[in-house]
Amino acid sequence: MLRSRRAATGSVRDGGREVSAELLALAQRAARAAAALVREEIGTARVADTKSSIVDVVTQVDRDSEALIRSILTAARP
Repeated sequence: MLRSRRAATGSVRDGGREVSAELLALAQRAARAAAALVREEIGTARVADTKSSIVDVVTQVDRDSEALIRSILTAARP
């Protein structure tokens, strides 16, 4: 979890970096939406593909959550 402090400028300090509070909120919203999708699909995931080996799987839920994150980000920041 990101531990941060809001500055008067509307930015957030993350480690030594300044992160826009707006961008941070957008990222958190996208992550929460994807997490909700994943929670809904617990126990129903089916393997869609593999990565480096047969045990390194990619589920349809993985793909759907990634697509959801991308759609939220691109809708807000085309």
